[in-house]
Amino acid sequence: MIRIARRPAVLAAALIVALSTALAASVRLLYRDPDWTPRWMIDFSVYLAGGDAVLAGEPLYEVTVVSPVFGPLLYTYPPFDAAVLFAPLALLPGEFAYLLWNILSLIVLGAAIWLTLGVVGVHRDRPRIVATCAVLVLAVGLVPVTYNLVVGQVNPMVLLLVLLDFRRPNARSHGVRWQGVGVGVAAGLKVTSLIFIAYFVLTGRWAAARNAVAGFLAMVAVGFAIRWSDSVSYWTDLLLDPSRVGGSQITANQSISGLLARLVHSNTTQAWWLPVLVGVAVFGLAMGVLAYRRGADFLGMLLVAITMLLVSPISWEHHWMFVIPLLIWLVTWGWRDRLILPLAAAAVLVFVFASRWYMRFGVLPNPPVAMDLNAWQQVTASGITIAGLLVLLSFPLWWRTVPHESDRVANTRSGTGLPADASRVPT
Repeated sequence: MIRIARRPAVLAAALIVALSTALAASVRLLYRDPDWTPRWMIDFSVYLAGGDAVLAGEPLYEVTVVSPVFGPLLYTYPPFDAAVLFAPLALLPGEFAYLLWNILSLIVLGAAIWLTLGVVGVHRDRPRIVATCAVLVLAVGLVPVTYNLVVGQVNPMVLLLVLLDFRRPNARSHGVRWQGVGVGVAAGLKVTSLIFIAYFVLTGRWAAARNAVAGFLAMVAVGFAIRWSDSVSYWTDLLLDPSRVGGSQITANQSISGLLARLVHSNTTQAWWLPVLVGVAVFGLAMGVLAYRRGADFLGMLLVAITMLLVSPISWEHHWMFVIPLLIWLVTWGWRDRLILPLAAAAVLVFVFASRWYMRFGVLPNPPVAMDLNAWQQVTASGITIAGLLVLLSFPLWWRTVPHESDRVANTRSGTGLPADASRVPT
């Protein structure tokens, strides 16, 4: 008889599945009131409509779901998503599909947390399992996770796919055979993940870059094979049409474009924003490379992820899932090295991501036109964006204090995840 205690990954998986099921059911019960009913799984309803279109052989990008809160919503993802992910789910009864999707989303998030804990050096079975479950429960209270579950989104899958390429104890290794495939598949789901290919190139990991490009092109090719005309429309026209996603000024858009739109009371992207976005993109990639050269590849990836979210035309609050591994990284570093600054930074981020604070100051999450906001309302309306900018812009001030990943390996030989030498701290 096989003792499950000797299979920590199996035990962790079983607990994550059970906990995810309980959390998904609890979230459904919490959001049953009339205020949330029009918002419940609205994005996922669009995904299912896309799946229905694929099954019926109808044009995918003519799909429209009318929401009483958000108005007409269009299908905006690549054809692969609709044909492979959502068409099978469209065959299921609506409420069952909603529950199943949220359970899967939480399982994937749990896997991402488990993986991150391993990367930061928590290797002993019991602490890692307990921490995974605790972080999963706490993460549900943060805005990105809450709204992923409320509207039904693919962001946990994107997060896990990217993290899989940075899971090694020494992620700087150029000999990781399959590194890059996760990024390529993630980009096939959401094209903004292509920025990680630039990170691979700038850090000299050409094999990983090739793998990522190959994975991405494979996803595109499957889409063309299944839905040729829709693929032509998406990749040659609709991909660069931000109007299909929503207005830049919407408060839930926590990107630099959203911040600027609210500042200048604009509903559309302005040409002069492009130099700003390019400048932030270049700076963010440079900071990722700096972290890599410091020996903190995982942190470099997180800085590039923040850059991706900042420079994207639309980064809804629920897109900011990368804050979960960032918080784990900060807390682990601060705890092990007895440093106040990382712990304080983590506390501030938890506060920022704990609520839609702008609503307490009379700012609507989805205004039909740009609102006339005072200075404090502007700050709260772009709180997540400002937090991301501060993390990125402050990195030159603290990059020399970032511990090398090899320290983590040296300091966790006992498997406890605690430092063997208080002067050497793992990332």
